[in-house]
This record gives sequence, structure tokens and C-alpha cells, in this order.
Amino acid sequence: MLLAYLYTSETTRSAIKPVIKSGRWESFPDAAFLDKYGLASQGVRCLLVYDGDRNHLVGFADANQFASELMAYQKRGFGGMAEKVLNQSY
Repeated sequence: MLLAYLYTSETTRSAIKPVIKSGRWESFPDAAFLDKYGLASQGVRCLLVYDGDRNHLVGFADANQFASELMAYQKRGFGGMAEKVLNQSY
């Protein structure tokens, strides 16, 4: 779902909406999406990571680099592991 958030913009919204409704995250973004829209996030430049409290920033990343890393994990079968780590509160 984080990849969908990073890649959603006015241009990509119609392509991402069916993915959200179906809940089939393991195949997003697929080759057709990447061919049409590319790898670069169009609406998000920076990702901020907080530890459960808006006042406790624990990290930040360039949105495009972060999305590329998430896709690399996903392609290698480690998407579930990355998701688990990102959803932890510490």
C-alpha cells in the first residue's frame, strides 16, 4: 500500500484505484504501470518516518529511492518482511 501512496497522483489515480479495491499489492506496480508512468514518484518527494508519535521523527528518505528499494524487496520475495518491519512501532 505504501508503494500505491508514493505513486498516486492526478495522472496515476485511475490506474491505482483498481489495485486498492482488489487488495492485490504483490503485483503492484506491474510492468504495464511502470512502462506507462515510470519509476519516479509524481506527487511525493520525501518520506518521513515517525515512531508512533508525530513529534518523534526517526527517519526520512527520498520518495523515489525508497519506492525503488521497496520494489526490489518485492521482486525478490521479501515484500512481506519489509511490510512487517515498516509496520512495527519501534
